[in-house]
Amino acid sequence: MKIPSFRNLLLTAGVFLTAGNSSLQAANVTKFNTTTMNGGAADWSSVPAMTDVGEFGSTSGSTTLANMTLSGPLTLGGLQRDSNLAAPLIITDGNTLTLGISGINMPTANQKLTLNYPWLWAARP
Repeated sequence: MKIPSFRNLLLTAGVFLTAGNSSLQAANVTKFNTTTMNGGAADWSSVPAMTDVGEFGSTSGSTTLANMTLSGPLTLGGLQRDSNLAAPLIITDGNTLTLGISGINMPTANQKLTLNYPWLWAARP
């Protein structure tokens, strides 16, 4: 019986760790021109995962941005505001938005963000 070398054990462990982390990769999901922020494909370019960043850019019109509602609890990895927004983004409603480690990214935002609802910062998994 051959005993595996330390090098082979490390390589095997690296393969398993890499495969395990691939599902945790965050992606940006673009917000469509709808006034709701549900977790479904009707509001985003794809169904957002808990680690995905919700991106607001030129796809939403000024009326939509001013009347955004949380129709239910929503968990995202973070929010990103782009430099091409048509109006300030105002999110209201009585539901909770939970944001993960990506937080709120607005370094190039050309409009304000108003959060009129309960929100939580989630702990890193």
